[in-house]
Amino acid sequence: MLIQLAEALQESSVRGEIIGRWGGDEFLLLSPYAARGAANSLHLHIEECMERLSRLENIKISAAIGTAVFPEDGLTLDKLLHAADRSMYDDKSVRKKDEASVRLNA
Repeated sequence: MLIQLAEALQESSVRGEIIGRWGGDEFLLLSPYAARGAANSLHLHIEECMERLSRLENIKISAAIGTAVFPEDGLTLDKLLHAADRSMYDDKSVRKKDEASVRLNA
């Protein structure tokens, strides 16, 4: 499954992004050419890839995605990673609330 996730991220890499496994089920996608709007567009594209992979594998696959943009979110790699990590946990929290809401309304 991790290989398929990595391939889906690679498919999302259209402007020279660099993709690497950060650890466990976490990946980094470095996009040196993206501004905030492009990062949001990339986020949507990755979500679409996860939906296609979910249909293909017949299981729910999702990704919590965090973004950070230089220099607004940090001037060093460490600060950018921290900002992206914080953003990823915010996204994960929203997803859990949305999933709980869907289960309650089902």
